[in-house]
Amino acid sequence: MTATNANAAALLLMLLVPWVLYLWGIIYLITQSTIFSPFRCWIARGSWLRTEFMYCPACVGFWVGFLLSFTWPFGVGWQGMLGSAVSAAAMGRLWGVLAGDETFASERKLLDLPGDRHDTTPEG
Repeated sequence: MTATNANAAALLLMLLVPWVLYLWGIIYLITQSTIFSPFRCWIARGSWLRTEFMYCPACVGFWVGFLLSFTWPFGVGWQGMLGSAVSAAAMGRLWGVLAGDETFASERKLLDLPGDRHDTTPEG
């Protein structure tokens, strides 16, 4: 590996590592953090579609990656934006698998979703 290639690889790594950390931080903030819980419940309340979005790390990761592509060097043209969004969705999915999330289960009663029966106690 030549010095130029090594410098390019180091520069890419210096840009990529903070991007991944920012991405995972934003995904965690939106999908799992306690401080974001009231806002997450307010947005998701009454709609399965909004609920799926707010509690899905891959879904949030896709859109966060798309938006971050406007601020990071990876977003060159629509290919860069799409590549950023897809890779961010994959990292969001990885975050969801590694972190193991009980947020939806704990907030489900607050969401008032149509057709949702969260009262599991037997009648009688």
